[in-house]
Amino acid sequence: MVIFTINELAMESKKPLPSSLAALQHYLAEIQLSEVASKLVTLWRQNKTDVLATFIEQELSKIQDDSSAKTVVIQELKNLQLLLQSEKTSRFKVTNQAGYILLVSSNAVNRLKICRILEPQGHHILIAKSQEQGIDAVVRQHAELVLLDADDEDDALSTLTAFKQHKTLKHLPILILSQTPNTEIAAEFIQQGATDVISPPYSGPLFSARIASALQVSHRREDDLSQGKAARRRHRQMHLIAERYLNSEVVNQMLDNPKQSELGGELREVSLLMCDMRGFTQITEKLAPQDVVALLNVYLGKMTEVVHQHGGIVNEFEGDSLLALFNAPIQLHEHTVAALTCAVNMQRAMSEVNARLTELNLPEISIGIGVVRGEVVVGNMGSERRMKYGVVGSPVNLSARLQSVANGGEIVALASQLSEGAGGARILRTGFVSPKGFSRDVEVAILVAP
Repeated sequence: MVIFTINELAMESKKPLPSSLAALQHYLAEIQLSEVASKLVTLWRQNKTDVLATFIEQELSKIQDDSSAKTVVIQELKNLQLLLQSEKTSRFKVTNQAGYILLVSSNAVNRLKICRILEPQGHHILIAKSQEQGIDAVVRQHAELVLLDADDEDDALSTLTAFKQHKTLKHLPILILSQTPNTEIAAEFIQQGATDVISPPYSGPLFSARIASALQVSHRREDDLSQGKAARRRHRQMHLIAERYLNSEVVNQMLDNPKQSELGGELREVSLLMCDMRGFTQITEKLAPQDVVALLNVYLGKMTEVVHQHGGIVNEFEGDSLLALFNAPIQLHEHTVAALTCAVNMQRAMSEVNARLTELNLPEISIGIGVVRGEVVVGNMGSERRMKYGVVGSPVNLSARLQSVANGGEIVALASQLSEGAGGARILRTGFVSPKGFSRDVEVAILVAP
C-alpha cells in the first residue's frame, strides 16, 4: 500500500487547496487528527463533493463533542462546508443576473443560514425583521424576490397579505420558507398569493433552482413592464404628434383600425372648407421672413384648432391657405352644416388672432372662406414609403374658386346646399359666379358671421 503525505497529495492535485483546507492541515495535526486532514484533501482532489460534505458533517459532530478540539478547527470545517455548498449550487445561479432578494425573518439563526447559502452565489440580500421593515426595504431599495420565513405562520400570513395588498409590491414573487412542511398550510399560503412554499434543507440544487426560477419570472415581468411603459410613452408621443394634423377622434379611430393606414381610396360625399388670407402677397412684401412665419403660425394654429373642434381634419396647408375636410375619414351627420358652423367660428376667431398679432407688432389680417359639398375620392395616396391622407375631385377645385371670390370676413357657399341650414351664418346676398375651369355658372350665397 502506497501512503502519500498531505503535502505530497496537495502537490499532486491539479485543483488548488482552499484556504480553509490548508489551515485545517495544520490545526488537525495539532489535535492528532492528521488522518482526517488526509482524507479531506483526498476527497477534495477527487472532486467527491457529496462524500466530502457528508464526511465534514460526521467530523463536525465528533469534534464538537471533544472538549479538547479548538474552536478554529470547527470554524474552518464550517467554512469548507459553506464553500462546497457554493460550488454545488453555482451552476444553478442566474447567469449575469444575481438577484436582489429581500429576506423577511425574525429568527436570527434562520437569517444567517439563508445568507450564508445565497450570498456566495452572488445574490444581494436585504434583511427585514418584520412586516413593516420588509415593505419599507422594498419601497426604499430594489428587490426582485421576497423570501418570507414562516417560523411564525400567523405572522407570515399577515406579512404575505400586506405585500399582496400593496399597490407597487403586489406583483413581487414571494417564496415561503416553512420549517414544518404541512400541505394544508402550504395550500393556504399559495391561495393568499405566495409563489411557492419551500421546506428544509435550504441548500442544494433544488433550492437554488427554485430561487433562480423565481428571479427569472421577476426579471421577465420587469422587462415586460419596462417595455410596456416604453410602448405607452411612444404611443402617447405618436398620439400627440398625430393630433397636430388630425383631431383626437380621427387619431383614435386610425390607431384602433390600422388598416385605415393602408394605401387606397374610396368614393365618399364630403364637405370641403377652404380658407385663405386676403392680401397675403402685399403683407409678405412688408415683413421680414421670420415675421411672416410668426404671423402664419398664429393664424393657421387658431384655424386648425377651430376645425378640430367641429369634427373636421386639416387636409392641407399651402402657403396661407388651409383645406379642411368633413365626413372623412370619420363620418359626420349633417357634415355641411358642421363645415358652415366651423366657417362661422373661424371668422369669429379672427378677432382673437388679430389681438395676438397686435401683441407681436404684426399687421391685422382677414380671411375669405369657401364651403362645398360633393363626391370625391378620399384615402391614403402616395407610396408605401411615404403617403398622405388625400382628397381628389372637382369639389376640391370648386371650394378654392369659391373662397377666391369671398371678401375678408365672408363665407361663400353654393346656394343649393343651404337647405339643411347655414350653420348660424347670416346671408348677405346671393348671385351667380363663373368659377375658373367650370363649364357653367353656379349660384352662390355670400354669408357672414353674425
